[in-house]
Amino acid sequence: MRVFATGNGRKTDPVDAHSVAMVALRTPNLVQVQLDPDLQVMGMLVDRRDELGRARR
Repeated sequence: MRVFATGNGRKTDPVDAHSVAMVALRTPNLVQVQLDPDLQVMGMLVDRRDELGRARR
């Protein structure tokens, strides 16, 4: 549940990050995320392709 969900301009990245951290600290048995090396490489390739496309324009 999001902290400060009442609105009034309080939805910011730091507030959202704090909310996620609080839920994570209080939730037992969370699944730990593992990095997939293949997906990391694919992400790097996509980033490079985007850079080349911007440079070409």
